[in-house]
Amino acid sequence: MQKLRKFSLWQVDTIHRHTYAKTMDKTFGQLLRQLRNKAGKSRYRLWEFSGLDQSYIARLENGDKVNPSRSTVILLGMALLRNSDQIDLSDIEELLLATDFAPLRKRDFTQEAKTRPGNKQPKD
Repeated sequence: MQKLRKFSLWQVDTIHRHTYAKTMDKTFGQLLRQLRNKAGKSRYRLWEFSGLDQSYIARLENGDKVNPSRSTVILLGMALLRNSDQIDLSDIEELLLATDFAPLRKRDFTQEAKTRPGNKQPKD
């Protein structure tokens, strides 16, 4: 079983500030285009995987359309992630931060597994 790495709140805050600082130079559209090219996907593929119109994606990338909803950003992020080894969750967080949305919530799976009903707690 893979051991999960735990971060302190200070470390998580530092990681988020670092990610946010990287995205402040770019607009959402520039970052979306950069990530789409990094993933090797066309607008057609993003449309196919997200259901968002190609012309809407083009307007986002060109800066004609700003302030997409959080669900739109997550749809685009999931479409970028699909079948791509080049994109990871930190890239999705960059997209969210570029639109001033909160980053994805991290779950502590070790703590969650301990508190699930039916899981027996080891006795000391």
